[in-house]
Amino acid sequence: SKKLWGVLLALAMLVSVMTVTALASADGSVNIGDGSITIGDGTYTQGTGEAVTIPEGGLVITGESVTNTITVAPGAGKTAAFTINGLTLSTETGASLIDVQSGSTEITLAGTNELTGSGGTGALIRVSGEQALTIKGTGSLTLNNGTERAAAHGAAIGGSAGEDGGTINIVSGEITIVQYGPGAGIGGGDDGNGENIAIS
Repeated sequence: SKKLWGVLLALAMLVSVMTVTALASADGSVNIGDGSITIGDGTYTQGTGEAVTIPEGGLVITGESVTNTITVAPGAGKTAAFTINGLTLSTETGASLIDVQSGSTEITLAGTNELTGSGGTGALIRVSGEQALTIKGTGSLTLNNGTERAAAHGAAIGGSAGEDGGTINIVSGEITIVQYGPGAGIGGGDDGNGENIAIS
């Protein structure tokens, strides 16, 4: 009886895992609430999981979190693209919520999205030095960086404190920035310079 119960339980767990994997692969969407996401060259990793190939339709990040972040690192000379749709992220630590660490990234806006930081040194969307960012789409993105009592030393989009902003190209979408402190709304962090910025 115990052995049969153990077999049935293991089978149920296997079916559950297979179902979740199938659903995630079907529409390409992942929920940021399930763990931080790292996007590489054609793959993404969530939490402590293994790297998964980005589906043909593209990766769509949704959900909300006060602890999880998105890291983009496809490598020098390469571009990682993803969509945010109904994404709400916030931080109390001053960390970057979307961090472009290497190469370029292209973010497509769908639905309503919001990133909120309580001040500190990190840019909300960090793109600095040799890195590049393109934002497009028909959705909206609101960036609230810092407060009246806690200055934001990183840019809302661009460099963290002491960093120059990278190449930033805003093609379309509705973007609202509320910035308190010496970091730029778009450009360099505190003591950093704005570099190549185009809003078309």
